[in-house]
Amino acid sequence: VSRLRFSRQLALVVSAAILSLALFSSLATSFEASRRMKTYLVQQGQQIAQNLARQSTLALLYHSGDNAETALKNTLAFPDVLQVRILDANGKVLAEQMKDPARPNAQVLAHGDTTDTALQGETGDELYFAVPVLSEAAPSSPFDAEEPKQTRLGSVQVVVGKGSLNRLVVSLFVGN
Repeated sequence: VSRLRFSRQLALVVSAAILSLALFSSLATSFEASRRMKTYLVQQGQQIAQNLARQSTLALLYHSGDNAETALKNTLAFPDVLQVRILDANGKVLAEQMKDPARPNAQVLAHGDTTDTALQGETGDELYFAVPVLSEAAPSSPFDAEEPKQTRLGSVQVVVGKGSLNRLVVSLFVGN
């Protein structure tokens, strides 16, 4: 009788260990996939913001949001992009579009002195990117004493949702 109890106890311990290992494996896989997907999402958001910045130069030079309408619409067409905006050099909104007008408007983030794409903020549901829009430097002449400098025309901001990331993590966890 004590042998039967011991074999049942052993079976229960082994079963619990296997279940714990499966749960741990599922959590580790979901965590790693989430980390990699977030890195990919950040890189994608940076590229999208850089492309919008290149396409916004004309609108900022002429201070006309109409010149950026196509660029804003094309950028908003990317999956997970929720909001795009172009700011002039003073931080005033020149043009902006949102995928869902019922969604609360993201705050205008300070445009700082960054000269490169920056992940400016993050919430549980969104990533906020900002890129300065710089004028093209004139070609340098051998007679110039200093190198020509780029002028900051303004900046662009892109809000990317984490919906795909969150769905992937849940799907991986449930699937494992």
